[in-house]
Amino acid sequence: MALSLVLSCCFLAANSLAQGSDLEKTVTKKASSSKSSSTKKKAAPKKTPAPSRSKKSTQKSSPKRRTTRRASRASLVDFSFSTPQPNQQIWLGEEMLGVSNEEALFVKSIKPGNYLVSVRDVEGNLVLKSQLVKIASDSKSANLKADEPEKPEKPEVSAEELLSAQVQEQEDLKERILKIFRDYGDPVASNTVSLSDWEFVNSNINSNELTNFTVLQVAAQRWFASGQIELSKGNFAEALTSFKESKKFMPKSAYPDYAAGETYLANGQSDYALQAYSRAVAVDNTFALAHAKMGDIYGNTDRPKESAVSYRLALKNGYETPAIRYSLAKVLMKTKRWEEAAQNLEYVLREAPTGDAYMTLGDLYAELKRPISTYEAYRRATELMPRSSTAFFKLGTLLFDEREYDKSREALQKAIELDAKGENFDLAQARKYIREAQQKLR
Repeated sequence: MALSLVLSCCFLAANSLAQGSDLEKTVTKKASSSKSSSTKKKAAPKKTPAPSRSKKSTQKSSPKRRTTRRASRASLVDFSFSTPQPNQQIWLGEEMLGVSNEEALFVKSIKPGNYLVSVRDVEGNLVLKSQLVKIASDSKSANLKADEPEKPEKPEVSAEELLSAQVQEQEDLKERILKIFRDYGDPVASNTVSLSDWEFVNSNINSNELTNFTVLQVAAQRWFASGQIELSKGNFAEALTSFKESKKFMPKSAYPDYAAGETYLANGQSDYALQAYSRAVAVDNTFALAHAKMGDIYGNTDRPKESAVSYRLALKNGYETPAIRYSLAKVLMKTKRWEEAAQNLEYVLREAPTGDAYMTLGDLYAELKRPISTYEAYRRATELMPRSSTAFFKLGTLLFDEREYDKSREALQKAIELDAKGENFDLAQARKYIREAQQKLR
């Protein structure tokens, strides 16, 4: 028992010692943990993130960001593009910048640099190939147009070649002046000579480069061209003076007297014009234009025989036109030369058929008592001249005489419809025939 008591005491002592040891370890561990925690708390300020900014601090920092954006916008350049045509697309590389306005301009703010710029139409078709364009503060526009092809350098011309060219130029100038004068006297080409031609002659005839005309030729041509210019302005007295002066230098030409006749005729002086034309054919009886103008004056003054002679001479000397043939036919009818008149009218109707020519042919056939031919001629006249009251009156009168009363009444009523006052036909006779035709039809 004593032994048991001793063992029990030893066990308790050992257990107490062990518990003390465990307690010491626990205390030591807590102390260590406390020290570690204290260490962490001292190091925390270095790792702790910055506290969040208040609204006030945020408001203070905003101006700095706006200043940065303004600085960025300030670096852009307002660049102007000019396209060949309005409403065309401007491309920077593969990006379309925009479309030019109605003035062919397009403006955009772009970062400075060198860019490849091309132009396309509204459908995207390439108009101008890519061009290198510099955009900078000292380069703010580009005119996008096609490059002009380089002009080939002119080859050097030798003195002989230069002299030959000058000679040829003189010959060409001379030929043009001579052609103007030839055309003026040609019945076919005379109407093609214009005021600008005479101005050309007048401005070039005194040229120092023109050395292949004689002094007399130059003076004659200068005065004649001057007269034509004055005539075109209606300065008849000045024109006559110029033509008179030109005749001094070309007395064997019919031109000055013919031109004087044209001046008198334009001024309403047909008697003086006839005298001038007569002087022209006295100088040159083959001058067809003067013969034709004499035929016109004779025909208008009821001198059909003289008129026919003049027209025949005009035709004989090359003035072969439907107008001359028609005028000749009309004066021949006045002298009752029906067959010759008919031949000339048939020529006119082959070459240039007109309502007037058909109506004149109808009159001729009526004189020859050929009613069927007369009817066909008048009918064609009304077809070509559906507004001619005279043509319908003549057709209606013929039909009445041929007892075609229904058709006669219709044609005469058409004539009155076109000319209610009867200014171009006998209105009383037309109304009489209509009344009689209606009675015959009852």
